[in-house]
Amino acid sequence: MKRGEDRAIDVSEIKQLLKYVDPRGKALILLMASSGIRVGAIGELRVKHLRPILEDNKIITASLTVYPGDKEQYNTFTTPEAYEAIHEYLEYRKRSGEDMDDSSPLFRDKF
Repeated sequence: MKRGEDRAIDVSEIKQLLKYVDPRGKALILLMASSGIRVGAIGELRVKHLRPILEDNKIITASLTVYPGDKEQYNTFTTPEAYEAIHEYLEYRKRSGEDMDDSSPLFRDKF
């Protein structure tokens, strides 16, 4: 691929991918597509790094701290749909018996 030929994923491609993934995959796809973070940043994310932003008791976006504690640290935002998918994934992990707190990984290897 020549330099500059990469592009963002489009909505139809996201919908196609979502047909074949579990809750973890759905949350990852929506987070990465909406926030623009790289796959290398996922492993450092903790539950505390994602915070919903509410308006009239409704989630309008979520703030995400990427590369926390690093000189490359920055904040980005994600869609309400991505936040909800992540919330559902975290609830699934809790129902499966995982003891979680704010310092727990936002994503983990499949279990």
